[in-house]
Amino acid sequence: MTSKKYPYMIYLALFAVLLAACSTGQSLEHQTEDQLGARQMNYAGYQQQPLNQLVLDHFDSVAEVTSIMNDEELIMAIKARQLDQFNEQKIAKDIEDFIKKSDDTVKPIVSSDLKIFIEIDRLKYDLADRNISKDEFDQLFKELKALTK
Repeated sequence: MTSKKYPYMIYLALFAVLLAACSTGQSLEHQTEDQLGARQMNYAGYQQQPLNQLVLDHFDSVAEVTSIMNDEELIMAIKARQLDQFNEQKIAKDIEDFIKKSDDTVKPIVSSDLKIFIEIDRLKYDLADRNISKDEFDQLFKELKALTK
């Protein structure tokens, strides 16, 4: 008879611990970024270029676009929508062809790689945040271009 009471007591104790742990009074809505220890690193919407907006308008399968340009060279990174991620490379190739047809002077490189997307945003943020000389920018752009290959 006492052996039947043990499972109920264990469940009751676990329920009490769970209830006590969840009632600390803190919620994520009241915490700031410093309390969470996180910093947002997405700067894709920062200084969106007209070409980026044109690509977003023309290609429904693209969720986000970021790009950076140096002289006639353009490096663009895309994020495809959830179901279109299986065809990301084909979408990137279509966008590259679209840009070549739109403007013959631009030499585009379009990538669907998330690392390229993050690096372009980081470079754009660095440009806006601190003064980078033309030589430094050329070097960083060259490194970014090497990542795309």
